[in-house]
Amino acid sequence: MLRFLQVWSDHLVRASAVVASLALVGIVTTILVDVAGRNLLGAPLRGTQDLVQVALIVIIFGSVAMVDRKDANVAVDLLEHQFSPILNRVLTVAGRLTGALIFFGIAWTMIDSAAISTMLNLSTNILNIPKAPFQYIIAAFSVLAGVSMVLRVLLILLGRDRVLDTLPGDL
Repeated sequence: MLRFLQVWSDHLVRASAVVASLALVGIVTTILVDVAGRNLLGAPLRGTQDLVQVALIVIIFGSVAMVDRKDANVAVDLLEHQFSPILNRVLTVAGRLTGALIFFGIAWTMIDSAAISTMLNLSTNILNIPKAPFQYIIAAFSVLAGVSMVLRVLLILLGRDRVLDTLPGDL
């Protein structure tokens, strides 16, 4: 069962990273068209700010699970070598569980916010892009990050944790 969860978690993490990468390509293209239009034609792309803001949501939250899975978080290991391996393991587990709780909290808050945004018909200022779908995206990516962190804790406790430079199936 744990192997099944690990495989599906890896697939979902990879998919979220692909979505975030596509959003990054979209931001680059949008900004390129905006700057070229502004400088060459004297007409910038209308709504660039809205498009960049919603794409940043996808990039940031879509990449969190991959960053955690690859253990690519910023870490300052000043005292780690002075602690016992057991204490380091306890601190690692506590940190990952705290992270999972934070991301589950973000998901809960975003679901509530999306309901309010839907009720009030909230949207971006220029292009009137509805906010609720992107709040649900934040919630989904946050749940994925939290589940990934909890799964990682289980693997650490079972002594089967693996830090991957690439996920299975990556080139």
